[in-house]
Amino acid sequence: MEKKNTKAHVILRLLLSALGLSLLVLAVYLILRHFGITELTTEQIRAYIADRGVFAFWVFVLLSFLQVTFIPIPSTVTVLAGNLLFGPWLSFLGSLLGTWLGSSLAFLLGRVIGRPFVNWVVGDGKTVDKYLEKARGREFVVFFFMFLLPAFPDDALCAVAGVTKLRWPQFLFIQAVCRPIGIAGTLFFMTGEVIPYHGWGILLLLGLAALSILAFLFTYRRADRLQTFFDKLFPPRKP
Repeated sequence: MEKKNTKAHVILRLLLSALGLSLLVLAVYLILRHFGITELTTEQIRAYIADRGVFAFWVFVLLSFLQVTFIPIPSTVTVLAGNLLFGPWLSFLGSLLGTWLGSSLAFLLGRVIGRPFVNWVVGDGKTVDKYLEKARGREFVVFFFMFLLPAFPDDALCAVAGVTKLRWPQFLFIQAVCRPIGIAGTLFFMTGEVIPYHGWGILLLLGLAALSILAFLFTYRRADRLQTFFDKLFPPRKP
């Protein structure tokens, strides 16, 4: 019975998230249509946003910040939208700034509020338990590679990291290294400008996803040795 209730809770949360995202997309579309932006080309849209100056860029940073903490939008969506509207360099900069701030807040909320917040972000307490069990005793290594590789939910992991023994400097180091790599990888591999969304491009993306999972499994088996090395750089937080 408890398992059924958990599944029902997850399904309900996914439906509510999908409904909220749909309403947000609809609202944005109606606003854009009101101003006639939906009939513009990509270059015209960029020119329209450029006319709004730095305000449009900071709105994008705010959206990147919110998607880590309160809005259930994958970071890939905002990064690709930023690339379309601002180009790759400003998309990288705005996504990185917003993501760093949002990740820090999610980590702090996880540490201050604890499991209620983390369970809400992840959507399932048992999933949180699985992450915590895998990371126990080797938190830095496990979280570092989960953030580095594209097969894991980075934004939710920020909150999960808050209830582990990871120290604040360790978490900042992980974000400083892994987030730029992840955003740059999204811009390079997922825009369709370098690797097409058809034919060999699809096969290559699937292959990269499989390799990332294998790389994590390989690293996970050797996590104890790596954890010992990193503990010397960043002594773990005492329980």
